[in-house]
Amino acid sequence: MRRSSTFAFKAVAVMWPLSPVLALLLTVAAVSPVGAQTQGEGTSQPDDSFDVSEGLEPDSLGPEGSLGPDSGTTYTAAEVVYPNLGSQLSALAVATEEGNSLDAASPGFEVGPIRSGSNSTLGGDPLLLTIQLDDNRDGVVEFLARNGVSPSNDLGDYLEVYVPPSLLGPLASQTGVSRVREIPEPFKNRGQIASQGVALHSAIAWQSNGFTGDGVKIGVIDVATTATARDGFTGLRTLMGTELPSSVAGRCYTGVGQPTSNLANCDIVGGDGHGTLVAETVMDMAPDAELYISNPLSWADLHSAVVWMHGQGVNVIVYSVSWNWHGPANGTSPVNPSPLNTAKWAADNGIVWVN
Repeated sequence: MRRSSTFAFKAVAVMWPLSPVLALLLTVAAVSPVGAQTQGEGTSQPDDSFDVSEGLEPDSLGPEGSLGPDSGTTYTAAEVVYPNLGSQLSALAVATEEGNSLDAASPGFEVGPIRSGSNSTLGGDPLLLTIQLDDNRDGVVEFLARNGVSPSNDLGDYLEVYVPPSLLGPLASQTGVSRVREIPEPFKNRGQIASQGVALHSAIAWQSNGFTGDGVKIGVIDVATTATARDGFTGLRTLMGTELPSSVAGRCYTGVGQPTSNLANCDIVGGDGHGTLVAETVMDMAPDAELYISNPLSWADLHSAVVWMHGQGVNVIVYSVSWNWHGPANGTSPVNPSPLNTAKWAADNGIVWVN
């Protein structure tokens, strides 16, 4: 799995040496007695009484900044007909309107992947996109509804939505639509050694002096393999009661904007176990801590997962994931649910954020 260029969370979260982080993991006191949701085999929804948009109002975004270029954008054309779509989606919109299909032989285009609900690149399946608005929010939502589309996540001036290719051009022409892009894709940070953190970071010395994570609630957030996969923590349930605590609370997604409390939706046979390895390493170093997990699929879902963990009294969040560069490179972003703003929200609310 690739590593991206890791961005810095300026004054929010830093790439600390793990030994000081270990001290925080083992000594930080629980901030809330809120009880954990425990695993069940049902499909009940987690408590969503909190406001997932908390802390994401425009005045909380920090200094104004412009968005950087989209990494991974690979459709190009001599003329960008719909500038607010970017060159890749604009080319796809024009080709769709003209009844053409794009392939590697199409003159003037360089073809690359676009994330979608079906993991399709060039077909007619809906594309999983973000829509940034600067005006006319109600009008845009009404336009989408008239065309049979409803947002998976709605944070006011930011929407995450499945859009059919045929709707790209009309969407771009709506008043107030300032920016439409493919939903960003994170990259898992993989280390050289799995679950040998105890010896590597001298955790034995801390544990022998009684610092075992007792009373600490730790959240591990990872990502699914694709936009439609329900994994990230494959194999986790088989380790509960041995390598991992017998009770684990989860906010596990079946799709964008679709959280459940069922750990099966984080743990799919044959899927990716990156989050499970991270959880094992953390629990090896802090064996008496309580464990919370989540596998959000998008920026808005990531923020929702963090707000949920905060509501459960989580003190530390381990997010071994990177994103492509975005924002003005000063630790801020003008996009409401950017991971930068989510990390800042967590830190502002007393959570130790570890990348």
